Amino acid sequence: MTDSWTAILQELGTGGDGHLAPVSDEARHVADGGVAAPLPGTGVIRVTGEDAPAFLQAQLTNAIEDMDPGQSRLAGWCTAKGRVLALFRVIRTDEGFLLLTAAERVPAVLKRLRMFVLRARVTLEDIGGETAVIGLAGTPASAPLSELAGTPPGAVDAVTRAGDLTAVRLPDPEPRWLLLVPADEAGAVWDAIARALPAVGPSTWRLLDIRAGLPEIVDATAERFVPQMLNLEPLRGLAYDKGCYPGQEVVARMHYLGQLKRRLYRLGGAGRPP
Repeated sequence: MTDSWTAILQELGTGGDGHLAPVSDEARHVADGGVAAPLPGTGVIRVTGEDAPAFLQAQLTNAIEDMDPGQSRLAGWCTAKGRVLALFRVIRTDEGFLLLTAAERVPAVLKRLRMFVLRARVTLEDIGGETAVIGLAGTPASAPLSELAGTPPGAVDAVTRAGDLTAVRLPDPEPRWLLLVPADEAGAVWDAIARALPAVGPSTWRLLDIRAGLPEIVDATAERFVPQMLNLEPLRGLAYDKGCYPGQEVVARMHYLGQLKRRLYRLGGAGRPP
């Protein structure tokens, strides 16, 4: 990651996964209008090669081969026992695919995923150091996003591109986008966004994910849940008619024959963390 973007993160006090202010204070900005958040905790894996669509189709819980460059999809990657190793926001590009996931999962995921390449013509690369990810939330955020990357994607999971910038609409009742920026351009892009929107930290962005019902798999939670426990069905991250993938039999059996006893729910309450 370039020095300019690293310096911005340090100046903002994120340190990679921290926050700019108490989350309760930052949440007021969300309620008042648009916000922007640097997301250094989001990793990016690039998958290229002639066999990339078929490779990902055979590995992930969602259909991949029928995606077009204007789409993104949520998908899980499971063990043979159907336990989720990682969650990906899959983005199709003209060159291949980008997989967005928790940055801390990238080394383990790449090491294991490469074991399945065998003779397939596929290249897997960690490009997190080359790519900055910025989150924008709220209707007012569409204005600076439009100036930088053209008309923002309006449909859920849609993707638009302008030069080297990629914008992805997230599944959320409130408009939210991810903006992928080359790291050497991130400083200038962030300056333009920060002039229009208050900055919040990754912790507040995670709060927005929780409110939207979007799960996350990190090192501490890898291999603890089957996809249905993470609500991948209503989130359109699970396809039962796409063919085989690791853990497919377990996942299908849970769907057709089993009874799901654990599922994600949002809980709210008053109080302060210890």
